[in-house]
Amino acid sequence: MLQSTKLFALQVQSATVELNLDQPEVLEPELSQLLTEFADIFEEPKKLPLVRGHDHKIILKRVLPLSMSDLIIEKDIIEKTVQEMLEAGVIRPS
Repeated sequence: MLQSTKLFALQVQSATVELNLDQPEVLEPELSQLLTEFADIFEEPKKLPLVRGHDHKIILKRVLPLSMSDLIIEKDIIEKTVQEMLEAGVIRPS
């Protein structure tokens, strides 16, 4: 009897997109207005959020890795991203 298994992969990448709000012809008027009105929401985080009464957790099921070479390449990217986030104060060691 054959047994099927679902396999999922997650890739985390850092990306920076800069919008020049001084060029309204590039953006739709409604989008430009929203970005200007809520500019503080789109700023890069400078610190951890306020302490709340509870923390959210994502509990993942264990799956087997795709291959060691994939993990080694991704590990370098993840370590660099985590270091940048630690230096920015967006995350903290657990």
